Amino acid sequence: MLKKIHRLTTKEVKRVLGRNRQFATAFFLVKFLVNRQKFSRFSILVSAKLDNRATQRNLIRRRAYEAIRRNWDKLNSTTDAILIAKRQIIGISYAEIEKDILNLFDKLEKETGRKSEISNS
Repeated sequence: MLKKIHRLTTKEVKRVLGRNRQFATAFFLVKFLVNRQKFSRFSILVSAKLDNRATQRNLIRRRAYEAIRRNWDKLNSTTDAILIAKRQIIGISYAEIEKDILNLFDKLEKETGRKSEISNS
């Protein structure tokens, strides 16, 4: 799980969802805003439409947060991002989610066109 300062609050999630900057990866729709902080913040949304079982939705959420946490040092942009899980993520292994998260980090850097001034350690 990410540290609390690296997660978005409900109010911040609504703010990011209200904007129209987005792109898609294989398993996530990503909505984002560039922030003025020295680090990025994330939130993972997994709809009940994907799976009625909370345990399965939480498994997807935990795997995504863990992939972000393990690869935090590879993130070079300062953004607030919401990852909305797609139906294709059901039954996918952690390794595939991690690969998609790395691809997502690259796309975030290209979309924002800006690297953070301070290392995200």
